[in-house]
Amino acid sequence: MQIDYLCAPYCTSSKQALTKMEKNEQLLTVKRRFMAMRNGIIADTLRTAGAPYRVIFGLNVPQIAEIARDFKPDLALAEALWADSGVRESMLLAPMVCPVGDVDHAMALRWIGTAPSVEAIDMLCLKLLRRCDFAWSLVEELAVTDDDMMHYAAMRLMFNLLSGHEDRARELASAEAERQCRLTQSVARMIVDEVDFLKGEC
Repeated sequence: MQIDYLCAPYCTSSKQALTKMEKNEQLLTVKRRFMAMRNGIIADTLRTAGAPYRVIFGLNVPQIAEIARDFKPDLALAEALWADSGVRESMLLAPMVCPVGDVDHAMALRWIGTAPSVEAIDMLCLKLLRRCDFAWSLVEELAVTDDDMMHYAAMRLMFNLLSGHEDRARELASAEAERQCRLTQSVARMIVDEVDFLKGEC
């Protein structure tokens, strides 16, 4: 099964274009914060590990969350940050400033489909998608695609949604583990172990 996730442009009208100009100013402010908190050692470590970004400032997640607290949730800013896909910290910050109520199914698929790394998927699932009311249906949809990154997103999102879905989660995770995909096998096994622990079966 394939999912078309590149079908929802987010800036078309002149009013939105003006908003985009305003968001560019906010982006500059964000980049200055990234620069002020940059850590060359972490950045070099991430590059050596193969992080797929043109620019890496080397901020850790608590630092990025600190920056997020200085901005009100704003869809246009979040979209601008997510579109700034060459910068690691922009992509990790985007889910933190995105209003949950503005996220629909199509947008969720688009962001998942354009995530360049498992780190971006992790942050997207933890900080945003798990709070959406369609989160579990998204898990079910992603778990039957033909794309390994989509499967990874399904597992990471499911890990945040175990309560009330234990049996189905274990079923999906067990099936994923049997695929022996390098990208997903570890998290799939973690889910199986977690469900067994919660149910007192280990």
